Order: sequence, then structure tokens, then C-alpha cells
Amino acid sequence: MDTDRIYQDLRQGIMNLELYPGSRVTETELAQRFGVSRTPVREALQRLAVEGYLTIRPKHGCYIRQLDVFELAEYYDVRVGLELEGIA
Repeated sequence: MDTDRIYQDLRQGIMNLELYPGSRVTETELAQRFGVSRTPVREALQRLAVEGYLTIRPKHGCYIRQLDVFELAEYYDVRVGLELEGIA
């Protein structure tokens, strides 16, 4: 259960830009933050890496993915469309 909670919290932090794009995160600091061992943190980080939210560099750490301006523009267009549908 810890893994899912950590995954959700980290994913939300990435999506809300609370975890700065390109910044480094470590298993140790995240384990301390969540008050758990490194194992559920590692599992959550691996899941986020598979989904493209971060990159794991062996012996260097984990890095939050950089923002892609074109991808961000597409998300904005989708959001505007959804909001306009909600108004109608």
C-alpha cells in the first residue's frame, strides 16, 4: 500500500510542478519524507520511470523529466476544449 501512496503523491507533485523538471530526487530523501523504507520508494520510482515521468540513471539518481513545450501546449488545448464542453 505504501508504494501506491508514494506513487500517487510523487506523480501529483510532478504534474503540479511541485517537483521541478530536471531536478534530482533520491530514494533516501524520499524514504525519509514518507517515513518508509527505500523499497516502496524504489518501486514507485520505477513505475514513474516506466510511465515516462522521470528518468533513472544508475549510480546518478532519478531525475524528473524535462517539460516539452509542444506537449504542454497540446495539454493546454485539450484542457480548453474540455472546459468549453463543460460550459455548453
